[in-house]
Amino acid sequence: MTHSSTNPKTRLWEPRFAIISAAVLIVGVLVARGVLTGIFDGHLSDADSYMWMTRVLNLHETGDWFDKTLARVNPPDGYEQHWTRLFDSILYLGAWLGAPFLGFKEALYWWSLVISPLSAVLTIVILYWSFAPVLQKQHRAPVGILFLSQHSLLIIFQIGRPDNHLLQIPLFALTLGCIVRLLVYPFNKKSCYLAGLVAAIAVWVSAEGLIGILVSQAILGIYWLAVKQDFGVKLFRYNLALSVCILVALLIEHGFNGLSDTVYDELSRVHVSVFGLIAAFWWLIVCLEKKGRGQEMLPRLGYGLAGAALSALIMRFFFPDFFAGPYADIDPLFRRLHHIYVLEQQPPVRWQVLVGAQFGIAWMNFRHWLGILIPAIPTLFYLAKKSPSPESRAWLFIACALLFFLPLSFFQRRVCRYISILLLPCYSYLVSLVILEFERRLSRIWSLPLQVGIGFLAIAILCSPPIMLGFHEMGDRSQRNQFVQLCEFLDRPMGLGQQPQRILININLGPEVVFRTKHSVYTIPCHRYHKGFEDSHHILSARDDDSAKDLIKKCKVNLIVVEKRNPGGVYMRDLPAGSPIFYRRIYHGKIPTWLVPVQLPAGLRQSYIVYQVNHSLL
Repeated sequence: MTHSSTNPKTRLWEPRFAIISAAVLIVGVLVARGVLTGIFDGHLSDADSYMWMTRVLNLHETGDWFDKTLARVNPPDGYEQHWTRLFDSILYLGAWLGAPFLGFKEALYWWSLVISPLSAVLTIVILYWSFAPVLQKQHRAPVGILFLSQHSLLIIFQIGRPDNHLLQIPLFALTLGCIVRLLVYPFNKKSCYLAGLVAAIAVWVSAEGLIGILVSQAILGIYWLAVKQDFGVKLFRYNLALSVCILVALLIEHGFNGLSDTVYDELSRVHVSVFGLIAAFWWLIVCLEKKGRGQEMLPRLGYGLAGAALSALIMRFFFPDFFAGPYADIDPLFRRLHHIYVLEQQPPVRWQVLVGAQFGIAWMNFRHWLGILIPAIPTLFYLAKKSPSPESRAWLFIACALLFFLPLSFFQRRVCRYISILLLPCYSYLVSLVILEFERRLSRIWSLPLQVGIGFLAIAILCSPPIMLGFHEMGDRSQRNQFVQLCEFLDRPMGLGQQPQRILININLGPEVVFRTKHSVYTIPCHRYHKGFEDSHHILSARDDDSAKDLIKKCKVNLIVVEKRNPGGVYMRDLPAGSPIFYRRIYHGKIPTWLVPVQLPAGLRQSYIVYQVNHSLL
């Protein structure tokens, strides 16, 4: 185990003190961020958050676990997202416990705020546990405080963002801990089964969990090829537990009907099949090893290549789109108009400006998203070189995982969160060495101030306080408040709220309308095909009023909401600027006779235009 002499005057290295201090600080920062960005005014952070809330409310109202159809999205057919019930269940449980005191919907809202910091604290506890086999407690202690240096993680765990990422990140950290133990310790059934269980839950939460699992399995396979030892039986037990647990999760999620569904963006028989095949391969390897075969590297290489090729052919035959990834079934129109513009899909740094006049901005973005690479990568190589075997395997595993995740992170900032989890233990080790060296040279009285000072300096190097506290999001506060007022206006019982309306609105605002009102919207941000998105695009991009009128009549649109601050709109991104399309005409007040402007309250007229469709004139 990587270690240095323990200093008796160092309280920070006591596990309870380190974790509690970090937890208090993280919760404090997240609460301050929520206050500054206006979350506590009754908002949530994004469209997905409102959809999670709506899903739980639907489950509460219908009681139907297997029916995930959102009836007020994409009317009249409704819409089913790719999200699974596990995170729904956690949100539901918190709301159910609070319902006797606040009512279900209010309890759900407050639980959606509380769950983010709880998940952040859980993540640092898991990280502390995950690297216990290879780092002593004094080197793991700063990991919780250094969590605040990672902009990519603070975004995920910000208050008011109830999303399944709150499970994905701690599960990724837990997967790391399980793999570290498989690499460092001798074969143990319980460790293998725990790794399989954790991996199965990760896939259940999101198909994105496949990435970390397949990467870790590939690295374990390389160790089997290089050193043999007991990696074959470890991988067999791991994949056996994984495939069985995924099958159980599939039955819980979909019932027996799920055994016949083939989808790639959520838990399905596809995932049972792939890990069942992998488990079968490692069972054959274990059988061959018991007979004394595969003792040399060359035969093992042959077995591995043959098994991988055969498994790939089988998956290709039965599930031809598996290798296209979770987005195999993405709607091409949605991808072109919306998906590629989502912030999480953008690169963390516009690399082309690194040599231009905007170098300072590019460097600041790099520092906030990937700055941990600078101190942590050299530390990682140092740990891999200096740690005794088999502990060095854990650091080589991290290095190999980076070879996969790092190139992806250059193109999609959502991958940066995994880079942070992989490298935080290395950064923690480096910071602990600095603190211990200073403590060795200074008197006891400086111990605690020194720890605090170096800890905050290590945070500030990678994440400035304004970014940490979300100052860049404060401008959205008034816009959020205005949209809440608009929803209240649309839902007034003596006005437009007398009966449910079908509303054509910006895709990013649709989920909040569904959550706050009784009305329906045609589209929400989700990559599966839904006709409402296609119809919205064709209506708003129509070249003449008659084409728009025909579709509006067919879709039975009641209201059209136009944002004054968004004259382009999502639906027109593939059209030339200035095209005389329907959306731009109604934005400038050039409306046909069958559209009637709705008189809005004075405080909303500067931001929104609402038109009511007079169906008697269509």
